[in-house]
Amino acid sequence: EHFAKAENFEKWRDLWAWASNTILYKKSFLDFCEVNDLKTPKGFCSTSAETCLKYLRNDPTYEEKHTALADIRDEFEIYLTIKKSMKREFSEICLDDQKENFKGKPFYTIDKLRKAING
Repeated sequence: EHFAKAENFEKWRDLWAWASNTILYKKSFLDFCEVNDLKTPKGFCSTSAETCLKYLRNDPTYEEKHTALADIRDEFEIYLTIKKSMKREFSEICLDDQKENFKGKPFYTIDKLRKAING
């Protein structure tokens, strides 16, 4: 039903930023990355779509297929998880990547949480 409303496409922003500020902004995600050594070359917790799906499916062996159809299904699964995590109607949420909490790279948001937890 969300796709049926053309005006909703104007509200879309950055799925990566949304995921980093909702489903990945959890201690359980940080723990999952730590246990499974899912880090970037610079030592940040990986926030790629593949890592996100590994976490959501609790399957550290998952590998993206990198085909158009598989990528759409993967990213739609992430989108639905974000939507499910919201308390209000998704199209009315003010998750706008232009706002202050979305400035910079989303993995920095996750790293700030890691630093806060680890003191």
